[in-house]
Amino acid sequence: MIYKVIIAVLVGFLLSGQMGVAAGDYALPYPGVLPDSPVWIAKDWRDRIVSWFIFDKEKKAKYYLFLADKRLAAGKMLSDFGQTDLGRKTFESADWFLKKAAADAESIGADKLLAQISLAANKNYEVTGKEDVVNWVRKLFERRLEKFASPSAAQK
Repeated sequence: MIYKVIIAVLVGFLLSGQMGVAAGDYALPYPGVLPDSPVWIAKDWRDRIVSWFIFDKEKKAKYYLFLADKRLAAGKMLSDFGQTDLGRKTFESADWFLKKAAADAESIGADKLLAQISLAANKNYEVTGKEDVVNWVRKLFERRLEKFASPSAAQK
């Protein structure tokens, strides 16, 4: 019952646009090595190899969220430095990792993690101005809400 209330409130925030205010409090991590560095290839490989050895879906979703935040911060730095093309590619990588995190969290029903992912998606919108990730997460929440509202879910 509490999950239904949490999801309903989160969907309400997403649909009303009020979560964008809370995204201002969502801090991005320091990106470390940027994609314009020759060391970036090794860092990217390391990140992907580490993800292969995380077998717990929730931990993997948290790791993907962390990587999405790092990529978003790196893309923001690159854009601030005037490297807009590389920044755009880095933003696309952040979008991919955020969608992977959301899909993994949704598949196991990790509602707290989904709430954190929705804040990350709003931060992504705040930085990039692109609505596609926010819309994708919104649709994911709507599917979760429909799942809880369906009669077959109530019988379980």
